[in-house]
Amino acid sequence: MLVLPKKTYSSVIAQSLGEKLNEPPQKASCCFVLIAAENCNSGDVRKLFKAQVNPRKEKIGIRHVKEISDNRILVNCASEEDRDKLVTTIEANPKFLKPIVPKRKNPTMMIRNVPNDVADSELLDVIQEQNPEVLVSNECWKESRYPKLAVKSNDSKETDVSKMWYS
Repeated sequence: MLVLPKKTYSSVIAQSLGEKLNEPPQKASCCFVLIAAENCNSGDVRKLFKAQVNPRKEKIGIRHVKEISDNRILVNCASEEDRDKLVTTIEANPKFLKPIVPKRKNPTMMIRNVPNDVADSELLDVIQEQNPEVLVSNECWKESRYPKLAVKSNDSKETDVSKMWYS
């Protein structure tokens, strides 16, 4: 008689999810901001957007539309292709709405309680030694975009060492 091992709930679920568990989170932003060409509030911008674009007809996936400050709306699309389609559709008639795709920014690192006798170059060397995978593999750090790094000690010494990075 053949005895099969007992399956657990977690083993069954892990098999059904397959590669979804191993996929990295989506890094690309599928959002863009809409601004009205005229002085309108964000509710009017939303109405203009709904009047100008029919997502079902054009087969564009929109996750949600959110009103944000300065009379703008944030449109989150299902994919980058949908976002690009929607932006080109809106740019075809620029009288009413203006789409803006936000740019990614590098984060700022705040390093506190650094003694005054530690030189900035020594601090950069220590950061590079402790984080080799970040500094070597991340392409945006190798390019002209330097990380923002502010150093503060107890004596309120503040140094911006981002200009020294990879120089």
